[in-house]
Amino acid sequence: MDGSNLFHACNARNFKVDLIKLVNVLVGGRLARAYFYTAFNLQKQEQIKFLHAIQMQGLRVKAVSLKKVG
Repeated sequence: MDGSNLFHACNARNFKVDLIKLVNVLVGGRLARAYFYTAFNLQKQEQIKFLHAIQMQGLRVKAVSLKKVG
């Protein structure tokens, strides 16, 4: 799943999503791997903690750190 788009779509509509429940609904009991793709800011500890927490719940996190431009 695209973490950035999911985050911004939920924020725009004041909506909260339980990622683990969403993955379970999408997978439907089949053996599958769930990947969470995103970029994060190394300076924001809460982002790093969030990514670690969802990784501990079984999602495979594919993340890259944001680069400063200019």
